[in-house]
Amino acid sequence: MEFSEGQTPWQNVPDWVSYLIDLGYLWLCQSHDSRMIVVVSMPSTSAGAGLVTLGAMRKCLELEEANDTSSHYEKLLRLARTRSVGVELRHPSWKGRFVFDGIDQEGNPCVRKLNVDDNMRVNITRSSALRWKIHGEAPVVLGNGEQIPNRQIYAHLVNHGGSIRSSNLSESYSHVCLAGQGVGEAPTKASMAQVRFRHSGDEADLAQLLTVQSWLPRTISRTLFYNSRTEQFDRNTGRPSTVIADGDTSFLKVLDAEVFEDSDVIGVFHRTLERDRLETIGTKLENLRQWYDQAIVADLPEPPRGIATYILKRR
Repeated sequence: MEFSEGQTPWQNVPDWVSYLIDLGYLWLCQSHDSRMIVVVSMPSTSAGAGLVTLGAMRKCLELEEANDTSSHYEKLLRLARTRSVGVELRHPSWKGRFVFDGIDQEGNPCVRKLNVDDNMRVNITRSSALRWKIHGEAPVVLGNGEQIPNRQIYAHLVNHGGSIRSSNLSESYSHVCLAGQGVGEAPTKASMAQVRFRHSGDEADLAQLLTVQSWLPRTISRTLFYNSRTEQFDRNTGRPSTVIADGDTSFLKVLDAEVFEDSDVIGVFHRTLERDRLETIGTKLENLRQWYDQAIVADLPEPPRGIATYILKRR
């Protein structure tokens, strides 16, 4: 595997890059009974949060139930109960736009067609749910054997990685979340796009590999994106199990957001921040010590020189 950042020549993957990918990968291998918070302190600016997310995503490609197919019906049901305004659906066999229209007598979500001349109303069952796509969101599953690209790059990201399940390359997943920089989505994507990987002639940048739905459109998404500036997810979803925050502003917002109150949080930021911003992070972590204890996770890799980690576990 080769690596390049910005305009630098191709090289073997540096230790700091391997460490961040391994951190995300091995974090998803852990089993713990309480929320954990991880601070990763970098010596300079980098796409570190994206690399940790990539490692976590890579682990999920191995897991049997790491997909949204089984939860899609429940999501539609949840949205139908509130008749969510602004949410439109599409169906491959029927033209037009559909909106939620409550629940039928059997407890299934109902949708109706937005057409003054055709008040078509349809009930969605568990068996038909995957045929319905929320407009503006990635499909839950691809048909005709399609898969996201770059399988060989994913396969060689970690030396100790397990086998990738082919089905996971065709199904979306929303439990690993990247919380973008506080300045918004576009700068976050631009930062990720500066990092590239190459293996046996295949080449892709980090923004493509993360499969955020607006960064790699018209296919599935294996990474949920949270816009820290607008405080919005890129799709209707449940609460993610792990969120990786890009920068101090994003990290602090995620820690205070109710939607992440039970999610593990990994915050990645650099130590060249202004003194007052570093002090704000220090104060926040000190306040958390009322409910959290410092922890050591034995199976995580040792950070290379220049990178420091700090882990808290909720009592």
